[in-house]
Amino acid sequence: MTPNQKVTAFSRGRVIFWLLALFTGWFLAFPGTSILAQSTISNAITSPLIFEQILATNGVVLMTNAEFRQIIGRKAIFKANSLSVSFDLERLAPAVLARLPITPTNPQAVPSPNLTTNSAPKSPPNPKIPGIARIPGGPFTLGNAIGDPDITDADPLPVNVSAFYMDVNLVTLSRWQAIHAWATNHGYSFSHPGAGKAAYHPVHSIDWFDAIKWCNALSQRAGRVPVYCLDPALKLVFTSGEGARIFANWSANGYRLPTEAEWEKAARGGVSGQRFPWGNKIEQKLANYTGNPGSFAYDGGPGGNNPVGAIGGNSPATSPVGSFPPNAFGLYDMAGNLDAWCWDFGGSPYGGGTDPHGPESGATHIVRGGSWGDTPAICRTANRNGGNPDAGYDRIGFRCVLNAPQ
Repeated sequence: MTPNQKVTAFSRGRVIFWLLALFTGWFLAFPGTSILAQSTISNAITSPLIFEQILATNGVVLMTNAEFRQIIGRKAIFKANSLSVSFDLERLAPAVLARLPITPTNPQAVPSPNLTTNSAPKSPPNPKIPGIARIPGGPFTLGNAIGDPDITDADPLPVNVSAFYMDVNLVTLSRWQAIHAWATNHGYSFSHPGAGKAAYHPVHSIDWFDAIKWCNALSQRAGRVPVYCLDPALKLVFTSGEGARIFANWSANGYRLPTEAEWEKAARGGVSGQRFPWGNKIEQKLANYTGNPGSFAYDGGPGGNNPVGAIGGNSPATSPVGSFPPNAFGLYDMAGNLDAWCWDFGGSPYGGGTDPHGPESGATHIVRGGSWGDTPAICRTANRNGGNPDAGYDRIGFRCVLNAPQ
């Protein structure tokens, strides 16, 4: 090949390369180029955010062992082995988007949510803290308004709940571990270390006492007032031990578990009277649960473990947070994946009135939402379950809430 032929072949190859780059929706940016210039950063983080896999919406693995760098416009930039690659946000799977620091400082970067049948108005996010959504206050119908005959402990009641903020996702293993490490170096102790299939899967196998201690630690680290105390005067912050009577400072600005009424208000997404957050039927493309269409007329299946949750093992068969469509408030996994601890003791009185906090005592604490190992019946929004507060289960996790200005 002559030198001129070599130049021509190189030019053709370069043209083909860029055509392919434009066609597939990604381009390369090598260190030192303007795409990574500090002055163009719209959304950056100060500590490494590592992804084992960068997944596309169709499940294709786009990159492995990649570090998130920044968001510019509607593109997220990742780096692996000195190579930086950008992807359109609309191309990334929900599990990837859920971990990215998309905030209102870069509002044009937030993709439109892929909602299903729920047409309720979406709630605006917290303008200051990424990863949580504002749940509007007001009245709603708590309980089994659809009238399923097998739910006997959740008669429909009118309830008024004040506005609050809720985590968009269940607490992930990586988030749990970060606060756990800080807490144990600042006087906290936990009975369970927590477990999870991967960093971006929800943490499980932590008990109720661990969850509220973790909330206190998160509050203190963030400079907020812890909610959970050991005394009625609300002076002794709960940091260690199990089995103690816990007093909640409901006016504190710290992180806490949702009450049962708050959880159901959030799960319903502004629409009362439905069996699930999105409607009256469930199927495995909408949630991570154990299908059993032969036994439940409202189960669209298929049967068995959810295939997304089965990746990496069925015990437990959790899925990455954000793997399924959110409800109308932008909350993920309000049905399936993991049950969520709530503040309330199990039993009666159940709900009713304004901002109910449940019974004064009890042997169990309420868990809501159903899990990867539960049938569709357990994943119904009105279904109530309980767990021993000093036991960790591989079907139970949690998410946090904050009081909102009224």
